[in-house]
Amino acid sequence: MKNMCEGNPLTKIFTFDLKGSTVDRDVIKSDNLKILKTGNEADKSKIIEKFSKEVLKDKDFTNLDLKFKLSKKDADCLRKMIRSDSELLRLSCVTDYSLFVTIHKYSAEDLENKSYRVMASSDKKYIFSISIIDYLGVIST
Repeated sequence: MKNMCEGNPLTKIFTFDLKGSTVDRDVIKSDNLKILKTGNEADKSKIIEKFSKEVLKDKDFTNLDLKFKLSKKDADCLRKMIRSDSELLRLSCVTDYSLFVTIHKYSAEDLENKSYRVMASSDKKYIFSISIIDYLGVIST
């Protein structure tokens, strides 16, 4: 996972390991989630700082109500990458994998060194990096 983290670690907000499942797929428990949704800004900042060092899961992504606000160009690029990667995984008989997503505060410097899988949010608040990790294939006989 560390090899997949692009961007300045000081600007990282969240890291996610997304599998498309909800069973045991949360790190942020309800008391901290309530603070994130209804607490004051100082308390929210403490929670975000605490969980910025954790690898969060599917339910955390959903509960935090995060959205990818991408430009049309980047959204089209992301769809193309997903189609291409999905086809490669299908042809390789990969049956299980995770999406590794990091979210950073926007930094023009981080974007200068970006790879094809790093995109800026359309409102220039965040940078998203998306990779496939932890894949499992079927061995055919």
